Amino acid sequence: GRQRSMTDNHLPENGPLLSSATGLSPTNAAPIHKMNGTRVNRSHASHTNASRPGEAGTVLIIDDKAHQLHGLRDALGAAGFSVLVTQSGTAGYQQARLIQPDLILLEILLPDRDGFAVCRQLKADVTTAGIPVILLTALSTLEAKLTGFGVGAADYITKPLAAAEVVARVRTHVHLRRLTIEQERQRLGRELHDSVTQSLYSLLLLTSSWQMLATQGRFEATQAAPIFEQLNTLVQGAYQAIRLLIHQVRP
Repeated sequence: GRQRSMTDNHLPENGPLLSSATGLSPTNAAPIHKMNGTRVNRSHASHTNASRPGEAGTVLIIDDKAHQLHGLRDALGAAGFSVLVTQSGTAGYQQARLIQPDLILLEILLPDRDGFAVCRQLKADVTTAGIPVILLTALSTLEAKLTGFGVGAADYITKPLAAAEVVARVRTHVHLRRLTIEQERQRLGRELHDSVTQSLYSLLLLTSSWQMLATQGRFEATQAAPIFEQLNTLVQGAYQAIRLLIHQVRP
């Protein structure tokens, strides 16, 4: 049959196909988490049409007035989010690095440092820079809003909070972040596929040329040919195996 082109995306008919796990694993339990002295229920109540806890993602709330946020935590839990709360900017930053939440709700007026500084620190850290931050505050001045966007916040919500509005905004920003991550995954997959395929194809051509030289007597064929044959077999096997792996990430 015809020889496959190196840009041919079809896999060989024979051989194992690797399974690919995508998405988030739902959390069936609703454990109580204690963080910085605050008890947080990942899902406070069972709702008829609610998503499973954690299915929609993880939200980290950094607010020293956590006792005022029961309604918001319930609403986020009903929407399928796992909710974690910490009460200081320093602890919030450390937790963000540790748990890598899908989104952060950040109060500006914190006891240890202001939320603007925390947001600036999150955006300066490569491990947390991609996490969207929504600022929560009673400050409604244009100056405060511009400062928030200037330090990298994705959104700004003034208190008192309307839980339904916060959930809607959280859902939108988490969705946008996941789209960005998926687009980056696809880009890296394309680059990996093209780079590895071209490199292996060049190596196959090189070993074939060496074999041809050996059979023409330019090398001691009795010594070189078996070596090149083994090398060619190994390279072909590696090539097919890598193609199977790359197929899982190439869009």
